[in-house]
Amino acid sequence: MNILLVDIGNTTADFRIWNKETNEIKKIIRPETKDASWRSSSALFKHFQENKIRVDKIIYVSVVPEWNDIIRAFANKLKIDNFNLRSDFDIDKSFFEVDDLSKLGADFISNFYGAIDSYGIENGAIVSMGTASTIAVIENKKFKGTIISPGLKNSLDCLISSAVLLQNNTYEKSNVPYGKNTVDAINIGSFNAHYTMLSSMVKKLGFDFAIFTGGNSIDFKEEIISDGFIFDEELIFKGLIKFNK
Repeated sequence: MNILLVDIGNTTADFRIWNKETNEIKKIIRPETKDASWRSSSALFKHFQENKIRVDKIIYVSVVPEWNDIIRAFANKLKIDNFNLRSDFDIDKSFFEVDDLSKLGADFISNFYGAIDSYGIENGAIVSMGTASTIAVIENKKFKGTIISPGLKNSLDCLISSAVLLQNNTYEKSNVPYGKNTVDAINIGSFNAHYTMLSSMVKKLGFDFAIFTGGNSIDFKEEIISDGFIFDEELIFKGLIKFNK
């Protein structure tokens, strides 16, 4: 059985197929959520038909309400069932010690279940580096709360958009300790320092165990592993799979 797993964030909609028999997760497409050429069930249906991609049902997590309608319409075109993590599954409220579970992002919930199921996390942090960079605090297998900061690329975009002379450069993670020119200095401050902020916050919380995930975490895979943390870019999808078991 092939199950389409979809993670709809504020920046991208990540489509992957999980083969239940082999337990393999395969990347399919990852359009930007604001890309008009993909923001319709017809566009998705056309892509899947032309590429002969067959799926038996859809499980998705979304923080963009408009895309919920798109996924439901897409499932109708495929004539298969679709399940929204937020509304179609029973979430054990006893795991979440937050003020209002209904206002907690569905991505936090899926990452938490992925961490419980795949790593048996008891005490530690789940760090997601996406549109926002977030830290979920886990104590005694309970979701205690979160820390949210502007994401790496959003912070960088905010900086360079306000200064014309900074805009025609390429910015990326740096391998030097400090800059001797503006580009290197921004690279270190925007990329390297962002990871340092997150890893330092994990340690300040008193945790030695942390799972790093999210699209921007890929740039720091080497540092994450070197620091003794876990890198798992598929964590949110493992959470969706947990709900299918």
